[in-house]
Amino acid sequence: LFWKAFLIPVALHMIWDLPIPNFFYIPLILNGIVSWYIVFGIVQQGLRQVKREQLNQTKEELARTQSVVVAVTSSHRAPVLQPR
Repeated sequence: LFWKAFLIPVALHMIWDLPIPNFFYIPLILNGIVSWYIVFGIVQQGLRQVKREQLNQTKEELARTQSVVVAVTSSHRAPVLQPR
């Protein structure tokens, strides 16, 4: 993961500095498009990670709540009336 995060900016900077003839700034525009695509991909990856963590916490909280409800309801049962 470190190498991916390190090599992407290095490669983009290398492309930026290449002595390519700039016909209408096409290499720079393409570099910008690729950069934004990568940035949005990283943001999406982070959002998926946050969503996964929120889901795990919600499942844990639900399990704790269910165990409390079961414990409380089993200890407070209504008395059963016996016919005479």
